[in-house]
Amino acid sequence: MGQPVEMGVLTALFTVLYGLILLVAGKLVLKVMISIGGGLLGGYIAYLTMLRMGFGTLGSLAVFLLVFIIISLVSWFLFKIVLSILAAAPLWLIIAGGLGLSYSSLPALLILVILVVLLYIISEKLASVAASTAGLFMLYLGLSSLVNPLVALTVTVIALLLRIYLYVAFKW
Repeated sequence: MGQPVEMGVLTALFTVLYGLILLVAGKLVLKVMISIGGGLLGGYIAYLTMLRMGFGTLGSLAVFLLVFIIISLVSWFLFKIVLSILAAAPLWLIIAGGLGLSYSSLPALLILVILVVLLYIISEKLASVAASTAGLFMLYLGLSSLVNPLVALTVTVIALLLRIYLYVAFKW
């Protein structure tokens, strides 16, 4: 099994707790983090821009709030689009190059669009799988520093089976 990761009891408990949260509600946590982060970033940029344009502190804060709300609402959508484009680009280069297509030709560009659309469609599932995998990993790390690694592995496998059951039974 290897050596367990050494961490304090409190750190291990928080790692187990956060691992369980990611395992069960990881995509929701990811959506909230991306929405708040995107909103704060966009609002801050708008705030600084309005300050430089002479809107004053109060006017800049009003613009910050408006931009924060708007960008928070569209951040998950934008994140998935950017992620799809970034993931599709290397695949497209390989496929179009393998088929001997010019990258500016219509068939090559059509392949790129299809790849972006397909990756966008499966991005929700990929986010869920990534968050659940991270949660399982954190759960195992936290538990293995508290108990025998074999017990930690057993509990982690049971948690994985429970997560699969929740998805199959409730689409959650």
